[in-house]
Amino acid sequence: MMIPLAASEDGIKEWALVELQGKIEPQREVDLQESLAVGTMQLSKANQDIVQLQVGYHVLEGKRVPLKKPMAIMDKVQEVDSEGNSQTVCKVIGVLRHKYLFKTRPRALISRPHGRR
Repeated sequence: MMIPLAASEDGIKEWALVELQGKIEPQREVDLQESLAVGTMQLSKANQDIVQLQVGYHVLEGKRVPLKKPMAIMDKVQEVDSEGNSQTVCKVIGVLRHKYLFKTRPRALISRPHGRR
């Protein structure tokens, strides 16, 4: 079976993959269709390939790594032509060219209570 590919109407966007060691467990039940805020990611001003991810009271340090082969992000759509025939089309909605790799253990952010030294 052949499935035709087509670009989405709003153009192809650049996506990034975040690779973590271990797993992230949400505090509440999450539907896969719902977006989930994991933490705050900051790029280094001095070097755009160095990145920090803050998740709660932990900081992970990682780097931007190019993928050996780019990957396409596709959305499968049923299209109906003017004659009423249905056809499955895969629309390319994005492309992955790099990933952010976090392979070190997280560092704990510990703050001293006010008034103690």
